[in-house]
Amino acid sequence: MTPPATYIAEACRLHILLILAASVAGKATALEDFRKTIGELFPVPWTWTRSAAFGVIGAEALIALALLAGGAWARLGMAAAFALFAVFTVVILAALVQRRAVSCNCFGGGSHVISVYDLARNAVLIGACGTYLLGAPTAGGLGAGVYLLLFGVAIILFLISTNLDDIALLLR
Repeated sequence: MTPPATYIAEACRLHILLILAASVAGKATALEDFRKTIGELFPVPWTWTRSAAFGVIGAEALIALALLAGGAWARLGMAAAFALFAVFTVVILAALVQRRAVSCNCFGGGSHVISVYDLARNAVLIGACGTYLLGAPTAGGLGAGVYLLLFGVAIILFLISTNLDDIALLLR
């Protein structure tokens, strides 16, 4: 019998994989908006923001590929995702403390201004990474039907975590 921690860990892996895939796609399709956000967050020359944007997008894509590969690669990818989300959290926290109105652009252009909900989302993402790392499954074992159900759970988690600000607005 498969322990429940294995199912939870795999749902977390799929959730983070969806988050990173959406982030890569959104940032790549709204590159200029993402560059603007980088320029607003960091005092660097405009020409450097292109390299920084490609660096972030590349890192997210590589981490997503590692998560997709599974096994030892997924563990490495999840550790990298944990570190990446921790860095993003520090950047968001610094912007909030400085009371800077900066567009998030976490998932592409037309995003909202960074808020406390972005901190909450990142806390959830960091928690999902930690949950996976603590309860990661052994290689193989789960069937296609189980993965389909876990993917459905991951989609629900993805939709909730990427729309926290809208959900909070509706609940007010």
